Amino acid sequence: MNIKTITGSSIQAALAEARRLLGDDVVLLESVPAQGRQQARITVMTDAPAPEAPPRKPPEEARRPLEAAVPAGIGYGYGAAERQPARPPRTEENAVSAARFSPRNGTAQRPHNGREWATTVQQICSDQRNGHDAATPPTASDGAVAEQMRLVRERLESIEQRMSEAVIGASQQWMAHPLYAEMLRRQLRPLSLNRLFDRLAQQGYAPTDDMQKLRWALAQELRRALDAPPSGKRAGVQVLIGPSGAGKTSLLLKLAGSTRFYGYHRASVLVIVPEGEDPTQHHATVDLYRRFALPVQAVQTIDEMRRALHRAQGFAPLLIDTPPLPTDALAAGRLLTQIKRLLEAVTPVQVTFTLNATRAFETFDVAYLQRLPLRPDALALTHLDETPGWGRAAEWLMALPLPVPFVATGPALPDDVAAFSPTWFVEKMMEL
Repeated sequence: MNIKTITGSSIQAALAEARRLLGDDVVLLESVPAQGRQQARITVMTDAPAPEAPPRKPPEEARRPLEAAVPAGIGYGYGAAERQPARPPRTEENAVSAARFSPRNGTAQRPHNGREWATTVQQICSDQRNGHDAATPPTASDGAVAEQMRLVRERLESIEQRMSEAVIGASQQWMAHPLYAEMLRRQLRPLSLNRLFDRLAQQGYAPTDDMQKLRWALAQELRRALDAPPSGKRAGVQVLIGPSGAGKTSLLLKLAGSTRFYGYHRASVLVIVPEGEDPTQHHATVDLYRRFALPVQAVQTIDEMRRALHRAQGFAPLLIDTPPLPTDALAAGRLLTQIKRLLEAVTPVQVTFTLNATRAFETFDVAYLQRLPLRPDALALTHLDETPGWGRAAEWLMALPLPVPFVATGPALPDDVAAFSPTWFVEKMMEL
């Protein structure tokens, strides 16, 4: 293993000279651009053995030290650090730059052959801990190896510190931007905002760009974040499930009376009663649907479901209301297992999980939906009119990868229900 320092008129010229002398497998450790009368300097590492320099005998009349025979700026082996010319003072331009960070695009430019460099440095450190270095030339002293490894460690620490400072500086620039503060007022969390603005930075946007340009770019990025794949199921029968207070019943009343979803077809409603409960406890829900002149039936067993489906054949669509999901996971699992058995006689079915958009997103376990015995195919948001800035609703939509067929935008029946569109949502949220 050999580490060499080579100078040239430019970094590219020095790198070409290194490859001419040492082959194409050199790994670039450090590059310092030319400054004034100082030539550009690079430090490289190679697995190839060091070429033997032809013996050069100093003149008899001038007994010069042996080091004078080595051209200035070129080192050989691990002892190269002792023979290098004095380095210029550290500045922003000539500091160690094995990986340079660009705050504009948020990405780091990796050095040439960086993976091999990291592997080589790790191997050298491992060999030093074991007390030997198989790649060290017989003439290299242990002190020179330790000194060279100390320099490498210093360079790595400098790179890490500079990249950390650059990342923090870029983050602070976005956080101080008026658009960032505006989205905070719309109830988007800093974690979600950082992701959105990071994507803008990756596309080349900067905080100094035109405000209107940044606003539209952020709107497009938010629009993409709200996209969800379609469920692939036809909504022949709509089943709403969800916790207490989600607003399933009011949402079903709006859907049944809205001509925007089912035209002038007359909907029929089934109310599922949990096993072991008295059906009379659900008379209030049944009476509410009857008050709006909707055909409604309460079902608790598979036989009752079959008879109810037979009576509802002349109605379309069929809407199914379910009891609130208990907070206890085991109780919720038992209830959904019963509902799943009752739905086996109904096809096709779209199960829609209903969420109150005003509820705290932080307390919801997203993986909870994947563990349900009856997995939802879609997501519906209610109480959207009570959500400040719609940022909280956006958090739900970004976290749950489910299509959204409709949202409840207010309390009025049947008008305050809308077909969801990410474009419509972003335009309303950002007031575009």
